[in-house]
Amino acid sequence: MLIDKRHGDHHFINVKWGYILLFISLIYYAFLIYLNIRNFNRLYSKSSMKHVPLIIHGIIWSIILIATFISLLHEFNWGAFLKRFGRFSYVLVTLDILLVIRPNFINYIYLITTHKWISRLILFLGSIHSVGFLVRWVLQGVFLTKFFKWENSLGFAIFLAFSILAVFSLKPFRRINYVLFYLIHNVTLILFIGLIDFHARPGVDYLTIINVICLIFQIMSKFNVNKAVVHDLKTFGDLTVLSFEMPENFPLTLPGSHLRLSVMNWSNYFLPSHPFTFIQRSSSNNDVSPTSANASMSENEDTKGTLDLVINNRHRFKPSLSPYLVSYPYNSKLSLKSYDQVLLVVGGSGVGYAISILNYYRQFPEFDLTKIKTIWVTRNKKDLGILDYFRLGDDWDIYVTNSPNYTTSQEGEESRADEVEMELLTNEDNVRPFKDGRPLLTSYQGDLLICCGPETLIDECGKLAKDRSISFVHEFYGF
Repeated sequence: MLIDKRHGDHHFINVKWGYILLFISLIYYAFLIYLNIRNFNRLYSKSSMKHVPLIIHGIIWSIILIATFISLLHEFNWGAFLKRFGRFSYVLVTLDILLVIRPNFINYIYLITTHKWISRLILFLGSIHSVGFLVRWVLQGVFLTKFFKWENSLGFAIFLAFSILAVFSLKPFRRINYVLFYLIHNVTLILFIGLIDFHARPGVDYLTIINVICLIFQIMSKFNVNKAVVHDLKTFGDLTVLSFEMPENFPLTLPGSHLRLSVMNWSNYFLPSHPFTFIQRSSSNNDVSPTSANASMSENEDTKGTLDLVINNRHRFKPSLSPYLVSYPYNSKLSLKSYDQVLLVVGGSGVGYAISILNYYRQFPEFDLTKIKTIWVTRNKKDLGILDYFRLGDDWDIYVTNSPNYTTSQEGEESRADEVEMELLTNEDNVRPFKDGRPLLTSYQGDLLICCGPETLIDECGKLAKDRSISFVHEFYGF
């Protein structure tokens, strides 16, 4: 094979390793699919709840990258070394898209964190590539000559996009303006895929084709939606119940399933949609009972009824009576029938997750609902009106944190006004009885612990489940 002498013997050395890393990343993705299938088959057994910690993923990828760079030590070349960073950065884009593509072989919700860290790895590798060449050109005294070459200028444009994305992807910026972060994220991805093929030497045509196909498939999911007409909107304190007429051909689902909701206008194709757990109800407008138990859960048959979403009014998504677009559901695999005692802990608008579970299982006469103990932690006692709206029983343990008797220490640790027991507050607003402060979770028992809420609540429940060696299922609604 003849090698272009202008570049030397190292010009094509990274092409092979690009293929190797692509193959490894696809094996990694297949491994994640295997874990998902295993968890589905074991349906929340103790072993299936032991997810691979994020640090293990980090160690795996550190070993992979170090191993793929060792080959350069035999005959080290700075140009080949820096180019490998750039090529590997682009190779990992394929895996990064596969992690969040919808529909997916894996529940993409549980891959959001992995997607974030793979994205950060891509930014890190790409930035090392760019900064390394800029420094090298300065040291060689050829900066202006190299920098203003067309191919290199495109690479610098990608580096600028990376730098902007790195800043706006920080948690404080994401929380302040998630839509802006989302737009910058997508523009950077399109620039990377669109410009890299003109920048990279040797070319990356094969990778670009794969990434464009994945990106087109992801964009097409934006069109896999149904128009949903709002027929009711009710507010209870900080929570709003948004009710839709169920779209035609909307399948019946297991409890805890979610859909993605977006405003019905041109922005749907550019701005993020929002995931919400939904509650399926029967066709009667005045009946809040679940859909008939005789319906098959495996058939995509027409269902007429209502979809209810519970939305936090402090969320960036503001509910209204305008028409919406809803995706087809992302089905849950939750099953409680093999457990003796289920502890269901939810926080804030996570109550919608609990309602979807209870609303589903109360349609089965043979299922003993008393084996589900529900604990709801919320800030506003006026939120409690939502339970009467869905005609739920009084066997809930409810804790309200935003009350005069609930204090927070200077160190930020939550404390209780009462050392032993939390007193029932006066039911002055005709709401259900509730307790002041946060629950002492160690006082509850169960062989399955389900938690839906903010990260702090999930961490607390996760620690309890680990200490007791019981099954643990969680749904994080704040990502």
